[in-house]
Amino acid sequence: MSAGWHRCTLCRFGHVGTVTYGRLQVSVGASNLFVPADARIYVAPSLIVHTIDAHGYRPPEEFLEAVRACPPMSSMAYKRALLAAGGASLLPSRRV
Repeated sequence: MSAGWHRCTLCRFGHVGTVTYGRLQVSVGASNLFVPADARIYVAPSLIVHTIDAHGYRPPEEFLEAVRACPPMSSMAYKRALLAAGGASLLPSRRV
């Protein structure tokens, strides 16, 4: 889910590319990150990873705490956390 592809407006370079963490590869600037925390879900563009790394941006502490507590995004614990926070529409629907 995204509103299209976005580039970093702070860089002189056009395309930022991808970020790899473990086996997960994210196309930066073309997707959103959903971070469940208690009864809320934080949403950030994937470009936030580049903005933190390349430009020294520090998100609010509340968001950082949610990221640190977030289960791995492909895990069942993550899916359960999304559901508990009201994010059923963010998960693919299962058709029987």
